[in-house]
Amino acid sequence: MYGLTTCGPCKILAREMTAAGIPYVEYMLDNNQPLQNTLTQRLMKAGIPPGTHSVPILFIGKHVSIGPIPLSTVEAYLQE
Repeated sequence: MYGLTTCGPCKILAREMTAAGIPYVEYMLDNNQPLQNTLTQRLMKAGIPPGTHSVPILFIGKHVSIGPIPLSTVEAYLQE
């Protein structure tokens, strides 16, 4: 999950995924230009233009989720 340390929805989703036992890796974009560049490349590869996204951003299988997402959607994506 790509997020920001100041992102409320990022913190909520991280807490929910932890409570649900869903493993994830958290990448904080704050002041990390190399990580921001990597994310931009991944989004462009997925057909998402730069500058059109908000956090949290998740890559789950064939899905890219941008912005707040319910835990039920994360769980559904993981079942595919």
